[in-house]
Amino acid sequence: MDSPTHTSLLHSAKKPDSNSDKLKNNGEKNAHADNAGQTIKQLPISIQTCSELIHEGYLYVDKTVLIYRLVMSGKAYFMSRPRRFGKSLLLSTLESLFRGEQALFAELWLGRSNWVWKHYPVVRVDFIRGKVDTPENCRDLLWRSITRLCFVCCFGCWVFG
Repeated sequence: MDSPTHTSLLHSAKKPDSNSDKLKNNGEKNAHADNAGQTIKQLPISIQTCSELIHEGYLYVDKTVLIYRLVMSGKAYFMSRPRRFGKSLLLSTLESLFRGEQALFAELWLGRSNWVWKHYPVVRVDFIRGKVDTPENCRDLLWRSITRLCFVCCFGCWVFG
């Protein structure tokens, strides 16, 4: 599949019907019309999940072609990026991709690619939720995450606490 053009990268080219109320009824909750009738989407400040960003109608720069290339290269990566630089959003996008959430990607490059939509097991350890200032605290956080994952696999539901 061809690489996206500059115009296809901005996932925000929907024309409004007649007023901004109709935009909200069409799922464009965080958008408004400019003077030329183009839909202007809000920037996703502090949005860290791919599904929320897309479902709530925020501006999304479609970089799924890069994610596709990353995944298809078959290499291991260490991704170190500065704070507030999109790490959580990237991991959320990868999680949705590997969970087979095809509808989420329907309007994006990846939704039109040759990606095989299957549900894969996803293990996500969130270090934001725990204090990892010592090796012991890191070990405890990993142990709790693995324990919850095992419970989900065995009983099909999350354990909170």
